[in-house]
Amino acid sequence: MKVIYLLHKFPKISETFILNEMLEMQKKGVALEIFAIENPGEDRVHPHVQQLPPVRYFPKASSWQKITAHLYFIAKRPLRYLAAWCLALVSGEGLRKNLLLELHSARLVDQKCADHIHAHFGDAAADMAMLAHLVTGVPFTFTTHSYDLFRFPPDNYKLKSRLALKHVSISEYNKRFAIDTFGVDASHIVIVHCGVDFTRLPARAFAANGDNLLVSIARLHKDKGLDVLIRACDSLKKQGVAFECRIVGEGPDRPALEALIAELGVGDRVKLLGNRTQAEVFELLQKAKIKVLSSRLEGIPVSLMEAMALKVPVISTRICGIPELIEDGKSGFLVPAEDAAKLAEKIRVLLEDGGLRVTFAKNGYKKVSEEFDLKKETDKLLKLWSQEGA
Repeated sequence: MKVIYLLHKFPKISETFILNEMLEMQKKGVALEIFAIENPGEDRVHPHVQQLPPVRYFPKASSWQKITAHLYFIAKRPLRYLAAWCLALVSGEGLRKNLLLELHSARLVDQKCADHIHAHFGDAAADMAMLAHLVTGVPFTFTTHSYDLFRFPPDNYKLKSRLALKHVSISEYNKRFAIDTFGVDASHIVIVHCGVDFTRLPARAFAANGDNLLVSIARLHKDKGLDVLIRACDSLKKQGVAFECRIVGEGPDRPALEALIAELGVGDRVKLLGNRTQAEVFELLQKAKIKVLSSRLEGIPVSLMEAMALKVPVISTRICGIPELIEDGKSGFLVPAEDAAKLAEKIRVLLEDGGLRVTFAKNGYKKVSEEFDLKKETDKLLKLWSQEGA
């Protein structure tokens, strides 16, 4: 089977879930072609990207190239071209604009003769996948995650979901949100979790016995609530709790977070490490007592899954799909978003209770291995792609 992955920005160091999914598909014998709208140009890239086919970036087309793309589809697929325009005329402005200006990109996709197109995130990449489907007939699916549902949703979710072979959701929460908010047909959404590749994980004991190291892996963005974690660290320091906190990730809020660390005087406890490769993250997690994620908005974070798969006890917030991963008091702690005091309280409880850490580690590992195994989840996706019209 030949599948085109259509992505907005790739490779992004913060989106290892896409990289790992494609690597697993290659293991299963799927021939991949990768197209991206933009190259994010990050200074660090996961080395496993080299195991994938080269990424093809859609070029900016000249006026003549745009015209010839229309002529190409008029000659090769006249009925599909006409049907696409009929749909565009009764749909939103976005489809009309893409059909008018981006058909040269769909032509590049058509020339690959793929069996299926899959996009991650419901915005620009899914728009391109829908366009390619309309003029080529190649079926497509798309996976929605977080910001593309909650923060910056496109205005054509219902249309995209209807035209797709299936609309893939990473959680029950996201599925319900799409149905209630955008009027998406419930029968047209399937849940396929992001997952953990257990073959890439290093070995680890159930609970670290060394320093009280807290680790958070998150983009430096307000949605991740890192300011709440820093305030919780300030509270712990004032209580005389011995600990260190390391935050892995990069993003637009770095200056504000650095200023908060300085203001609270916790620079001796809290360090912003910037971006790290997956191997470096795993090395840090092996030393951690607790993985903390204090987000305000999420899907189901793969960083939490990976920590649980490494038998690291976790604390996170009771938002979105996270309770589908962490059962409060059984496989981790859940606290209200924005509540630095409660977060500090739960961190202290877990630091001081080795038995509870072992219990959380065992139960967390069991949960992830049973329900968030990348091999099992990609099997679901591959089965879906193989059942056109199901």
